[in-house]
Formats: sequence, C-alpha cells, structure tokens
Amino acid sequence: MVLLLLLFPIIAYASWVASTYPIYHILKALAPNGVEVKLLAGGIKDPHHYELKPSDIKLVGDSSRFFHLNSEAFEKNLVKTFPEKSVDLSKNLQLIDGNDPHIWLSPRSYQDLAKSIHAKLIQLDSANRQHYDKKLEEVLKTLRSLDSEYSKTLKNCKSRVILSTHMSFAYIARDYGFKAMGLSGVHAEAEPKPSQAKVLKEARALGASSLFHEPGERVLAKRLAPHLRPIEINISLAGEDLSSIFLSNLKALSTGLECQ
Repeated sequence: MVLLLLLFPIIAYASWVASTYPIYHILKALAPNGVEVKLLAGGIKDPHHYELKPSDIKLVGDSSRFFHLNSEAFEKNLVKTFPEKSVDLSKNLQLIDGNDPHIWLSPRSYQDLAKSIHAKLIQLDSANRQHYDKKLEEVLKTLRSLDSEYSKTLKNCKSRVILSTHMSFAYIARDYGFKAMGLSGVHAEAEPKPSQAKVLKEARALGASSLFHEPGERVLAKRLAPHLRPIEINISLAGEDLSSIFLSNLKALSTGLECQ
C-alpha cells in the first residue's frame, strides 16, 4: 500500500476542491479517473465577498488538495486552516498589479491559469504526466479557438472602453486592445464612492456607452450610471459548459461595445 501511495500519490486521494468556477473548470477537465473535483464558491457572482460556511470547512478538511489563487479572504482563511492541503496557483502566474484574479475572463490569459494548474498536478503526480499533458492540450485547443473568436469579434468596436461596476476586465483589455475602467477596485465594494462620478465622466468622455455588471446587479448599475446601458456578464464563469459561457460573454461584450 505504501508503495502504491508513492507511485500514485494524487490518485490515492479521493477529491480535489477548487475555490472558484474558473479553477474548477480546468481541474474537472484534467482530473484522472478516481479523482472527484468539487467546487467551493459556486453561484453566479464574483466571489469577492464569499463567506465560509461550516460545510465549506468540512469539504476542504475532507479533501486531499485545495486549489486556489490565494486572492480572496475566504481562500486565505482556508490556507491558514489547512496549509498541508493548499495548492497556490498564483505562484506560477503574472497577475496584473500583482493581485487581480480575473485572469479567467480572457480566453487568452486563461490559458496561463490552465498551464499553472497543469504544472502543479505534474509536481504532485508525475506518474500521470502523460494524462495531464493530453488533457491540457485539449483545454488549450478550446481556449485558442475562443481566443481567435474574441480577437475577430472585438477587432472593430465603436467603443474601446470597458466600464464595469468593479474592475474586472483588465485582462480582456490587455489582450484585445481596450481600456478597462471600474467604478470600484478589483475586489468589489457594495457602496459607491464619490470618486465614481469622476470615473463615469472620464469613461463617457472616452466613448463608453455601457456599464457591464454581474448577474443580479442591474438595479445597482442603473442607479450608478442611469445614462449608460446596463450589460450583464458572467464574471464568475458560473456553469458547466465553458465554451458556451465564453461565447455568451463575448456576445455581451460585442453588444455593449458596439462591435461590427
């Protein structure tokens, strides 16, 4: 039994826990037979204010590994509680400003997160490298195709400014030639600040005609910017069909940015 654990250290464990949907999607695609992938912070909203429940703590405690970006408060708390289960994916990534976790919103940058997860799995379970290599290539093929679609669709847009209720689109802006602006910072705040009026004025002067928001924030978006069109977008990548999520987000971007 000890020999089997040494040869197949990761397969000996029953489950991996992903902190958020973007990590869950990749882990699910790469996981070998015998490993169950579970999602911690589900739901349709960006998990900046996710509050841990006793069941969450039990879920991570019962798992073999906890995969995260060490960005959100709930992730940091779990790392402190279960340091031996922690797999910090941010260490292999160059995050914008060092702490912007929204790398998953761009299919081009999301490839870096997939490669980071792959690298960690190889470290943990080198015996299954061939499996992980094959599955990673399948994921990257899908993301490259989506990247091509994003590049084509976002090439000719009337607006080159992506304004959102909180700063979420820096990676899309970098990868496809836009300016990202947010009414609050990378980690969303519930209440508007006085400085938001200045951001709105600047964004409108630069040609912004829409305000992108998370599901459930339409009323807030209308209150913050009554003269801008509210556009809902799936910032958390919530759902099971990754390609459909990216294409739905692209449609929202194309509408809000008035792309040809």
